[in-house]
Amino acid sequence: MSKSHDLSAFLASYEPSFARTAYLLTGDVDKARELTVHALLAACRRWSAIRYHRPADAVLRELYGRFLGATGEPWPLPEGHLFTGLAPTTRAAVVVTFHDGLSLPHAAAVTGLWTGALDDELRRARARLRASHPHLFPDEPPRTDTTPSSPWTLGAAPEPAAPAEEGQDADPALRAALLSLAAELPRTDLAGTVLRRLTTRRRVRASVWTLASAGLVAALVATVVAGLSAVADNVNEAMARSPFDPGAAGAAEETRDPLPAALPDPVRFAYPGYCRDAEVDAHDPRPCGQWVLTTRSGTEWRLPGARAGYDPATGDSMPLALSQDGHRLAYQNPQGRYLVHDLPTGAVKRIEATAGDGEAHIASSPDGRYFSLSFGASGDGAVLDFRTGTTSTVRGEDVEILAVDDDGTRVVAERRDTTDVPGHASVSTLRLDGARTRTKGFRIDPALVEHGAALSPDGRLLALVTADARLVTMDARTGRVAGPRTRLDDDDLEVIRVERWLGPGKVLVRLWDREDVYLIQVDVRTGEATAFDDSATEWIDYSDPIGALEE
Repeated sequence: MSKSHDLSAFLASYEPSFARTAYLLTGDVDKARELTVHALLAACRRWSAIRYHRPADAVLRELYGRFLGATGEPWPLPEGHLFTGLAPTTRAAVVVTFHDGLSLPHAAAVTGLWTGALDDELRRARARLRASHPHLFPDEPPRTDTTPSSPWTLGAAPEPAAPAEEGQDADPALRAALLSLAAELPRTDLAGTVLRRLTTRRRVRASVWTLASAGLVAALVATVVAGLSAVADNVNEAMARSPFDPGAAGAAEETRDPLPAALPDPVRFAYPGYCRDAEVDAHDPRPCGQWVLTTRSGTEWRLPGARAGYDPATGDSMPLALSQDGHRLAYQNPQGRYLVHDLPTGAVKRIEATAGDGEAHIASSPDGRYFSLSFGASGDGAVLDFRTGTTSTVRGEDVEILAVDDDGTRVVAERRDTTDVPGHASVSTLRLDGARTRTKGFRIDPALVEHGAALSPDGRLLALVTADARLVTMDARTGRVAGPRTRLDDDDLEVIRVERWLGPGKVLVRLWDREDVYLIQVDVRTGEATAFDDSATEWIDYSDPIGALEE
């Protein structure tokens, strides 16, 4: 089920920046537009997967990957261009660092270049640019230059300035020159082109699946699909030459009834509502953009006052967590408070915690008595006991509460940066923190908790996913890994996260193939993985919270 909300807002906000990046790389208006459109299409076709996970980085990875991966010499520069004589990798290093403003580790992640190689490219670029444009480096005397001017030749040398100190913004004149050149790109509505092509693709795909589900014979389906593909190509060409209103092509906004005062019907899963236009305000959520709760009986309700999706101001996802029985949920209200709502009674209690700088993560104990809140990048964590209404604080540095047991014991990961552990930029310590159970903790690889964790019903084992996509179990008190290692990413499937334990011996994991989402259950005693038979699997998207599943 596609619920691609806020895509138009993302494109309107970020598309000009992507286009300017492409313009600096290629030096040509048409090639820059082409590169930008292809990068946006490739990334935004996976919008349900990237919308909560740095979508701008996903587009930049596509953009730089296509630029650096092109064969031959498809990006010749015009005469007099600032980057004349620089190889594509060197150009990319300069643009991603000085125009996009990314740190070396971040730049390496989006360009696909090793950090050391990226640093080498920057050194080469500086050496070449110092020789050809010495006024960009005022720490050296400017050189007399009689080269004829061109549209790409920079203006007069700026006044000399003191060189930047370590940790400050280096080479400000070079950065200013890049920003000035990038601003010469004429403004065009590439966002409309991308939305048009994405909408056409969804229409064709929906038509094909509708016909296939009607039970037509395979030969007829193949014929219809081929015909629809040809029609789609023609439509793309025709629409590319005509005005298009993105809002008119979107699905009609559906507004569910607000949640009643008491809801005994358990919630199976939740998903973000969809608003067609780009007017999104996390502090004043409209009904179309609120969370939608789908119950076991099939009815749907919206959660009033709870913005779904992500906060456009920060890019952080708006969290929601459901208890495994589907009777309690936790969410953030427009005032920034974190609330836990008991659906059968309508009672609401607040998690008393100070928000940190990182993205909020909420987890529920299996029985829904305890809800944890942590922010990953900063601040302490907190755990609410709904029965008593009290909130306890979990203190530490860079704390994330991965799971909570039915007795209130929490699994806490604490991460710190390091320079003395070979092969690691950071290390994590895992510990149990509770009234009756407390451990000093043990060091683990941070990659082990990237896909979350689930605590077994007896509180003894953690289910985790390794860096090579294998499900393992770990003794929560000693850190000892035991049992079979089940490979999860076969058949082009990628792990999204560990969901929960299904009784004492099975773990539920969410995966996807860049189009559809799947739930599988893994027997931790035998290592056998099988599909989890629940109709919710047909409807959940990449990040939709799960509540009461079929037994």
